[in-house]
Amino acid sequence: MTKKFNKDNADKYLEYGIDVDNRIVNLTHDIDSETVSICMSGILLMLAKNKTEDIHIYINSFGGCAYTSIGFYNFLRTLKSTNIKTYNIGCAMSGGSIIFMAGDERFMYEDTVFMFHSVSSGAEGKVHLDLVDEAEECKRIHNQLCEIYAKHTNKSKKQWDNLIKYKDRFYRKDEALKFGIVHKIILDNDDKVV
Repeated sequence: MTKKFNKDNADKYLEYGIDVDNRIVNLTHDIDSETVSICMSGILLMLAKNKTEDIHIYINSFGGCAYTSIGFYNFLRTLKSTNIKTYNIGCAMSGGSIIFMAGDERFMYEDTVFMFHSVSSGAEGKVHLDLVDEAEECKRIHNQLCEIYAKHTNKSKKQWDNLIKYKDRFYRKDEALKFGIVHKIILDNDDKVV
């Protein structure tokens, strides 16, 4: 159930980089369940106030939990009544790149960077009990990442699989625009961003 919007609710989110009144989310931390929970709550307050005005998500993150990043991506993609604009303001790496793809409109500043890679695991345990299951789950998540990237770029799922399977891929403005990762590069002489 969506919380009733009031000024007190909006003010408490400012300390987390969420400006409910201006519909801005600053995602500048590691992506974990606590960070994403706060972002989602702030967005729900924005929607309680106005369901149709654009929401701006500024990303400068090295990433974090793959499950949480995919979950937040899915949450953002279900918001059909509003336009989501994502901005890479420093780096959108790993989980940050997943969330960036949720934007209906995607922007990057001229000197920022993306990093895409397959899922990482720190699994321990017995080969036939724990590690086989963990490897299968990592493959499933890898496939899911490739599907998300393919859905929002001009590269296929197979191309993304080949690109990120064995190494980290860093993309700056030229490649990001060419691959369809971003829709617009914000140059330092642009008058207005939003």
